[in-house]
Amino acid sequence: MGSVAHQFTAAPNNEGISSPTSMPSRQATPSSHTPLTCDQVREVFHSRGMRSTKPREDIYQLLAQRVGQHLSAEDLFGLIRQTAPGVSLATVYNTLDALVDIQLLRKIATPIGCARFDTILEPHAHVVTADGFVFDVPRELSDAVFLELTTNILPQIEKKMGIKIDRAALKFLSSATGSQVSPRP
Repeated sequence: MGSVAHQFTAAPNNEGISSPTSMPSRQATPSSHTPLTCDQVREVFHSRGMRSTKPREDIYQLLAQRVGQHLSAEDLFGLIRQTAPGVSLATVYNTLDALVDIQLLRKIATPIGCARFDTILEPHAHVVTADGFVFDVPRELSDAVFLELTTNILPQIEKKMGIKIDRAALKFLSSATGSQVSPRP
């Protein structure tokens, strides 16, 4: 493989895993991410053969308004109930699963069993703390790790193992708690 043959973008699966797809290579970043509008969200749903509902749109928008916060389903449930008290926790979970399936969200597993969600689909690394909080690695460091991974490490793995690597996840686990992470977003 060439030196930068791997261009990772978000895949429709868990763990913040990224894979080469037809989506654009890294243009936006955690610091410059622009969420989709309601109309764009509807377009994505319709293009994937799914119904666009008000709860789905509202849940996506709540996440998109909180870029970098990596909310859980329970966090979102608390927020959505403030404006739409009829939305159930099951609707929140089902919507999050649908948004991950159609590649509008990235799902990040945590050591406490609670998944967190990210609207930033461009390749970037995360730090996951022992108490289940998720933080974006600063862009310059995340970019450096991806560059080293795609330029040097993945080609070696592929060559030695005789396989093609389709996905890579950059999730660093820390024994620290979320309150110990500095600087806080």
